[in-house]
Amino acid sequence: MTLENLDDVQPSDVDCELSVWRYTFVKDSFRLRFYLFSRHSPKKFLSPDGLLAKLWVSVEDVRYADKGSLGVVALAGSTTDHASMTVARSWLSTCLSMHKHCNGRISGRERDHIVVKPWYPSRLLKLARSHNGATVQLQDCTEAPPSGPYVSLSHRWGGARFITLTTENIGSMRSGIVFSELSKTFQDAVMATLQMDCFYLWIDSLCIIQDSEDDWLHEASTMKDVYSNSLFTISATNPRAVDEGLSSVRATSHVPLLRRNIRYQTGAPNPRLSKVSIHWLWDRIVLDAPINRRAWIQQERLLSKRILHFASSQLAWECDELTACEMYPTGVDPAHSDHIHGSFQKIYAVHGPYEELEAYASWQRTVERYTKSSLTNPSDKLVALSGIVGYYQKAMRDDYLAGLWRKRFVDGLLWEVDRGTRPTDYRAPSWSWAAIDGPVYLCSFRKSKSQWTADLVEADIALVNAGDAGGAIRGGSATLKGKLTPIYWPATSQEEPAIYIQVEGEDKMSHPVHRYYGRKAEDAPQEMLGDVYYLILRYTHLQESVRHSGHGSHGFELEGIIIKDVEQQLTSSDTILQFRRVGYLSASGERAKDLWNHSRDTTLTLI
Repeated sequence: MTLENLDDVQPSDVDCELSVWRYTFVKDSFRLRFYLFSRHSPKKFLSPDGLLAKLWVSVEDVRYADKGSLGVVALAGSTTDHASMTVARSWLSTCLSMHKHCNGRISGRERDHIVVKPWYPSRLLKLARSHNGATVQLQDCTEAPPSGPYVSLSHRWGGARFITLTTENIGSMRSGIVFSELSKTFQDAVMATLQMDCFYLWIDSLCIIQDSEDDWLHEASTMKDVYSNSLFTISATNPRAVDEGLSSVRATSHVPLLRRNIRYQTGAPNPRLSKVSIHWLWDRIVLDAPINRRAWIQQERLLSKRILHFASSQLAWECDELTACEMYPTGVDPAHSDHIHGSFQKIYAVHGPYEELEAYASWQRTVERYTKSSLTNPSDKLVALSGIVGYYQKAMRDDYLAGLWRKRFVDGLLWEVDRGTRPTDYRAPSWSWAAIDGPVYLCSFRKSKSQWTADLVEADIALVNAGDAGGAIRGGSATLKGKLTPIYWPATSQEEPAIYIQVEGEDKMSHPVHRYYGRKAEDAPQEMLGDVYYLILRYTHLQESVRHSGHGSHGFELEGIIIKDVEQQLTSSDTILQFRRVGYLSASGERAKDLWNHSRDTTLTLI
């Protein structure tokens, strides 16, 4: 197949035109970058110059395309219209009737292979159709158990003002909630739930008493059950949902088109029907949506068995066995997104039995992804992830300690943060990544030829809610045995060398540790460091290629944490001292040898 003249690539749809910018051939298809202009679209979809979008697309002759998806044409109307909701009902029906994995997922309420009666949240919204839209009533599930499955809503609060459940209005809401007083997003969620033939809906702000700390803490501890036991979750993925609701009005030329008539050769008598698809489609409509950059949403998405996304231009669906959208109702090609089977694949720990080491690796990926997300209330750092902790506990068979795990506690201390800040209010012990705001990177625990040089003696966590191991904490400490080296870390120096080993009786800057031989990272750069200590946690033999590459003659690397606030001088290895973590440091070569040789065995407590 050849393309002799780019001018011969002509769309058949008169509502828009494609201008080719760049192309490459890949086997029996070619990749094009188009500028998409609209001739008849509503102006709200256009930039001032008429440019609708600049898109990466693939164009394939139907002889090589998936003919099963060619029955879908360009979309129009709204994501909440009858046609779209018919597709959504088909996804749900197929999942319930054919997806063994989705229907066999362990819910946390199954014990010894015996499924107990359905679990319900403390409160739900009971819905019914009416000529004015719908009737909505708050129902206490402990007094009147629901008669069918419920749906949960995942949404951003943002700065929008809307009615919430309080101690003052809970009585009136039990009698009924005026439909028109609900926010547009909540109204759309109610109607979508009814269109899916469901009659119970859970919305956090309407089912949790917002001015009761006790009720909030209790309900927050059941988040894992709320989302994992709902029939499916409605996600307000549309970036404009906070102000405009779930629904997205669209014009034909605003939605990615699936089919085009294209001439591949100059002088060809007829164009060929071809498939046109956007690369990174899933990223564009789901993963990059603002809602999926919110911390609370991370666990809601992981816990939900099924998710119906009301995205910016079309509906999308996620369950254990299908990732789909209206453009690709039978399944999105994994090639269209690096993330479908990668950075946001459902965590296996939620799904069932899992190899212990893989569970720890999954936890690391979850934490790294989670710490890139934002929180409206920074104090929720641990609480917003507590819903999935129980699943990891089951997979790991381990105790959770404020973001770390007892059996791999020393491993868990090896984290570093990018441009971190430490909150004013106490949230977690200094040794936990949860004590810092900023993207966190957890160092790999599976390095070959590594030896751990510290041991956890004991750890203690004071929980706000004794029954919620993953929730908010009042305090915590960890006692370790390890090797400690006194160092000097200039607070403002940007010149090499940057860190110095403290040798008794010598100038504090006479034994430098060059950055060239390692890596350092302050947990919070605004903190003054000065006279601190290096707690060595891991010793790794380097490969021969590294040892002889000019990075020093000693083939090993040290990794550890920087600690400070020593209130006593070291007098013996039996002295229990209190420290606070302030940074991370790795070193190799001669300086690693110096750090090791100047260390002493110590027992200390981190707070």
